[in-house]
Amino acid sequence: VSLPANMIMTKELDYRGTMRFHDEFDKAVELIVSGAADVQKIITGSRPIGEAVDAFHLAFDRGQSIKVVLESA
Repeated sequence: VSLPANMIMTKELDYRGTMRFHDEFDKAVELIVSGAADVQKIITGSRPIGEAVDAFHLAFDRGQSIKVVLESA
């Protein structure tokens, strides 16, 4: 990947990269759709979208939750 390193340094920008998966995502979707992976077991909470702040607090409490779902109206 080509980066404009001089511009990043000149502007004193913070540059952060991320890593994503390749084939694993498609395989995970396939397992969920087929029912071979029961993801309901890892959902430890859900909140309506209006309680998003509470949902994020719950999600970041690793002692209480694994996955928290935001529900749309």
